[in-house]
Amino acid sequence: MKNKFLINLFALIFCFNLNAITPETIGIIFDCDGVLVDTEYTKFLAWQEILKNHNISFTLEEYLPLIGYPSSQIIQKIMALKNISLNASNLSKERHDLYRLLQSKGVSQIASAVNFVQQLANQKHKHNIVLGLASSAPLQEIMINLQHIGLVNNIFDVIISGHDDLTEYNDPNGVNKPKPYIYQKAAKLLGIKPSKCLVFEDTNAGITAATNAGMLAIAIPNNYTKNHDFSMAHKIYNDFDNVAVNDLLAIVQNSELNIFSLNNHLLMKENFMSNTTKIGNVIVPVITPEDKNDFPALIEHILAGGIKDLVLFGTTGEGSKFDLETKEKIVKELIPVIARRARLFTVLFGKTQEEIIEWAKFCNEQGFTGALLSVDKANDEQFLSKLLAATKINIIIYNTPSSPISDITKINENLFKNNRIIGIKDSSGNLELLKELLKFKSDRFKVFYGRESQIEKALLLNIDGIVPSTGNVDPSLILRLWEKKDDETLLLVKKLKEQINNACHDSYAQGIKNVLKEKGIIK
Repeated sequence: MKNKFLINLFALIFCFNLNAITPETIGIIFDCDGVLVDTEYTKFLAWQEILKNHNISFTLEEYLPLIGYPSSQIIQKIMALKNISLNASNLSKERHDLYRLLQSKGVSQIASAVNFVQQLANQKHKHNIVLGLASSAPLQEIMINLQHIGLVNNIFDVIISGHDDLTEYNDPNGVNKPKPYIYQKAAKLLGIKPSKCLVFEDTNAGITAATNAGMLAIAIPNNYTKNHDFSMAHKIYNDFDNVAVNDLLAIVQNSELNIFSLNNHLLMKENFMSNTTKIGNVIVPVITPEDKNDFPALIEHILAGGIKDLVLFGTTGEGSKFDLETKEKIVKELIPVIARRARLFTVLFGKTQEEIIEWAKFCNEQGFTGALLSVDKANDEQFLSKLLAATKINIIIYNTPSSPISDITKINENLFKNNRIIGIKDSSGNLELLKELLKFKSDRFKVFYGRESQIEKALLLNIDGIVPSTGNVDPSLILRLWEKKDDETLLLVKKLKEQINNACHDSYAQGIKNVLKEKGIIK
């Protein structure tokens, strides 16, 4: 408790000095077990001995794929592997107590890693870096390990335990690694953008957590994790002896230009080579904050809820308040925040047809998966032909709530046959029209519904997905709505909509903003 108090106090003091950190500050974050301390075999022995007490055999080969996961998940994986049922809470405590006993006898440092951390600590001001440690282990275990290897006395600016320090996050599938929350919190406490952070990890779970937090992940495999999947890692080193500080700084400084675009362009190229573009079942139209500086925090919130598809400038046409230059600037700033974690869409709008085409070309260049185009513009064959010739971006027809078309004969039937048009978002509120549109759905052409007040009814039909603005407030609940459609979830969604409606002054979108402000997600 004392150690945890000191760490939290230090984090609080440090946060008061965040203004001293310039925008160019780079964060370097380390995992602990397997990266700084050689504890994996000791942990295995603790698991093996405890399971032996329950007459369960457990080999090192069975343990190796589980390294990097928190104890709670390791227990679940062991029970699934052995097809047994145990008291997870009791087993976790038994393992914890035995490991603490073994740990008290001393742990071995990974010398090259410890030397590297000390080198960085001595050069913090020279290179304008801050250091963090993010481990899935309990905080007490972390602090004992650091004391054993001599990395104390505020070498790390932030220390976070995935076991103890993520209580503000709510995820039914757990909050510890491989979920990204521990690294999102680390960036927040360090006072820098995730795209300006570089992480050293030794496991697949850790690399996944860091990458999904929008950070560059460096894999340092050890003898126990050398067969893990490190395909998401930006780079792999055998040990820290071959890691140069200047090379790391160059990697992070250059990352914002390519961490997202290159990967997503490869995805786009693959999509264009076939007639199928992958789209998720829940697409969140990102609310347009009054202060554009709130965009990163809002998107982090939505992605943390499990959403994989975003429409930028997509709620009730709010994005039209920005000119083309401002929108382009915002997108360039958001690309490193979103990194490889989501597919991007936008709404095509502008004062002139030329401006619409320029916006489509820009979004295509940035790796967007698709763009929404209103029915009236899509019906204009001359303009549509010009748009499709100018850019390779895929189109989703948008039947807008402000000027909806309720008669399917008013939609040019050639639109349903065009390979570049991959679906329609219907926000008309006319369920009979929706039923007609569903006759055109196929592997290539998807039908989404976006009228907030009728989404529950639309879910009873065979739609391909939903586009709910409520996903800005509680993205994980909206995902649950799509996946389960049970009475309990429907009731929670109803209460959420009531909360938004009660916060409305001018519009539903304003109600969403007000609720987001109450939650502290935007200002």
